[in-house]
Amino acid sequence: MSTLIAPLVAGGVLGTTSARGRRGRPQTTVALAPRAASVITAALSIDRLRTSIVDYGGTTLLAEEHALDTRALSGSALLRAVGDAVAALTPRAPDARFERLGIAFQGITDNASGALLWSPIINARTVPLRATLE
Repeated sequence: MSTLIAPLVAGGVLGTTSARGRRGRPQTTVALAPRAASVITAALSIDRLRTSIVDYGGTTLLAEEHALDTRALSGSALLRAVGDAVAALTPRAPDARFERLGIAFQGITDNASGALLWSPIINARTVPLRATLE
């Protein structure tokens, strides 16, 4: 195992297995440790909000879909809908260690502030996603 990978294994971010049966030095397989962390995703599309919990290995642990009239949402209603959906999902994964919340939608954001500036699927403009949901 290299000096680059050893700290990640020691920190629980990566897991390893050794493969035997070949000549020479045993191969070490490295993979992301699924229990290292989890992320919550929220994907907003026309009239739908899909939230999920995904482990560090990329496996979706839980997912829910919520019907929304996205074109009628105000900025505060959008933030409330996302917050409520996340709040309803997280107790169902009590052992998960949440590291991030990712929100996906069609539109334009301000990377510095984390604000949704414009989206064709909602009428609200300049919605402070990061500031409100952090």
